Amino acid sequence: MSSRPTFVRLAALALAVLLALNVDAAQADTILIDFNDNGTAGFGWNTFHTGNDGTTQALILDDGTASGVSITLPTFNDSAGPGWNFANALPSWAPASVANDYSFFNPFFDGGSQTAQFVLSGLDPAATYTVDFIVSRDLDRDQDFALTHGGGVATYDDWNSQGDGWLAGSVLTFSGLTADGANQIVIDIFREGTSAAFNAMRITSVVIHEPGALALLAPGIGILALRQRRVLLAGC
Repeated sequence: MSSRPTFVRLAALALAVLLALNVDAAQADTILIDFNDNGTAGFGWNTFHTGNDGTTQALILDDGTASGVSITLPTFNDSAGPGWNFANALPSWAPASVANDYSFFNPFFDGGSQTAQFVLSGLDPAATYTVDFIVSRDLDRDQDFALTHGGGVATYDDWNSQGDGWLAGSVLTFSGLTADGANQIVIDIFREGTSAAFNAMRITSVVIHEPGALALLAPGIGILALRQRRVLLAGC
């Protein structure tokens, strides 16, 4: 007579196992970058200075492990100026130290309408990426951002680093990005003016694993539960 409660418990266990497996089906990774780490961002941050300009650097995840992703940097000059109006709250992922300093990215620095470029390489073609920039400076300058990725080109025109970043406290975000055929995302920044101050960057990726393998487990667990129920009934 105790077979029904036992069967219910087995069915609940099977459901719990499937739910746990489905939680693991989505894998999220985060890469954090501090430009000119004058204030020491802390553990899990990638930090770059003028000595790294024009080079390709391997990136770590926020847990300190290797990400398999690398970044090719433009040339730049560091500054110890604040770059962020602390009347505005920083996003939760950015400590104050990353906004206490910044880097001027060339060729903006020598004036005119210029372009700087970041290249993210070694990306997972099955992942979807979001890139967040903290870009701020108390100068009234316009800049355009264009991202080339597997889904095409996303362009944000006339994003003002003073009006949008410094005064409004906004973070520039590109989401839903995928890698191109070379497993890269190329970030071009077009600048009208003399400088652009980059404080920090966050790169997040999500990989949704194929549910087929998980679905195959469901019948197996169900069969085991049914067999156990028959054994229990036979023993009554």
